Amino acid sequence: MNSKILLIFVLVVFLSICISAQDVTVNIALKNPVTVSRFKIGVTYTSGFWEYGNQTAVNNAKNLLVKGISFQNQHIMGWGAGDPEPQPGVYSWKDLDHRVELMQSIGAPAIITFCTAPGWMKGSDDWSMEKDVEDAHFQDFTNLCARIASRYPDVKYFQVWNEMKGFWNTSLNNWDYVRYTNLYNMVYDAVKLVRPDAKIGGPYIPIQGDGGIEIGKSGRDTYKTIGDKDWQVIDYWLKNKNGADFFCFDYSLIDYHDTNTYTFSEKMKLTKYFGLILEQLSQKTDLPIFISEFYGGDDKSDEQFTAANHASCYLHAILNNASAALIWNPQEGEIDNYLFTKTDVPAGGQPSAHYYVVEEINHWFSNGTVLYNATSSSDDVEVLSSAEETMLINKTENMLTVNVNGQIEELNRYEVKFLNTPSITDANKSQIRESSRIRIIYSDLKPYLQIDIPSLTDIQVRIYDILGRQLDDFNYRLLPHFNTIGIFSNLTNLPSGIYFVTIKGPGINSVQKFHLLK
Repeated sequence: MNSKILLIFVLVVFLSICISAQDVTVNIALKNPVTVSRFKIGVTYTSGFWEYGNQTAVNNAKNLLVKGISFQNQHIMGWGAGDPEPQPGVYSWKDLDHRVELMQSIGAPAIITFCTAPGWMKGSDDWSMEKDVEDAHFQDFTNLCARIASRYPDVKYFQVWNEMKGFWNTSLNNWDYVRYTNLYNMVYDAVKLVRPDAKIGGPYIPIQGDGGIEIGKSGRDTYKTIGDKDWQVIDYWLKNKNGADFFCFDYSLIDYHDTNTYTFSEKMKLTKYFGLILEQLSQKTDLPIFISEFYGGDDKSDEQFTAANHASCYLHAILNNASAALIWNPQEGEIDNYLFTKTDVPAGGQPSAHYYVVEEINHWFSNGTVLYNATSSSDDVEVLSSAEETMLINKTENMLTVNVNGQIEELNRYEVKFLNTPSITDANKSQIRESSRIRIIYSDLKPYLQIDIPSLTDIQVRIYDILGRQLDDFNYRLLPHFNTIGIFSNLTNLPSGIYFVTIKGPGINSVQKFHLLK
């Protein structure tokens, strides 16, 4: 008796898994465009000198970057580059030349960030990275920036400073946005004078607040962004800048000052804030918006989660008209959302799960791609669709089956799947699939199981008794029209009772119950 109860329990679990697997439905309306993507994903090179590793691994990594990224950024000093002006009027270009040549060899559009400054301009040693430029040396720094812009005419984009470093004003309890804007304007004017074609942006503010309060967290910077202090900086810069070609900021899914612990599930609930920030900024400016440092949720022990969480963050950024996102250091080691493994061994330079997400998004959903209305019946699955490609994101630990315009897709835990967008014709077919049915036909010869299903390529049918024992297994190749399968085998010899039939194939995955009477 106990064994029978156990078998029944197993069957119930089996059936519940099969049935619940079809709970998520995705609808893509290819006649309803919602926006045009402006998005590109790139990287910032730092002091992780991946290009000096084992040559085989370096070649691997370089090939990945050539194929997968759409922007690349280098700072003028620090983060991989030495002091370009160690003494007033004395220049040292070796390191910066090397990094610019590296960017040229990879081929994606290049960005230079005007930060940090030589120590003598900051009144400190060279590597006091959190120190700002002294007022007395604003002009010296401006002259250096103009000289750099002239030296590298192939570089089109320039960011002014990094995260307001050194500009904190304790009396304001905020960034000194007036001083920063003064420096920005001087750099903007000087660079535009020598390089009218240059694209210059600011204020490169680290936007704080991660929305943790929404899921029960408390403490510093768990408020819903954008906060009042950041708006003071943003509003002043927008109003008082001499000009700009793009707005830039950085953001992290979990704020740097937030000391709470977050589960994977909680981190997935916060990805929407990348979109909410962009939505708010777009109400203040029509400038292109760059996310200069893009930090989604990551975990060094779970690449798949890191990839899925970033995919969700990218999705919300794309749908809210972000123009660019830069990943800090593509090589493993400094942060956990890296794109490739370390290059210090021959087997290095291998892609991470996150890399594949970046490559596919840059290929299928980059600047100029028309995006269509796509909805999911569950928050557990997010979807982004163009006419050609669809991205599905499983935001859970569980395996899911998703009906996409009638096409059935299996998603593993935290899987990001890219597939050809199912056509409207496929969607119409799904309505036919809903009418699939089974019935028992009692002929003069013997009873048989009749299964009416739509046109499919291959189908597998299995019959189970009430205890979950498999009684038979059938495989069919069907013709391209509405099909009827008649199953005779075993049915004649079965006693009256309750049975289950599973039907699996491209576009169908169902479990149905039938009663056999004799």
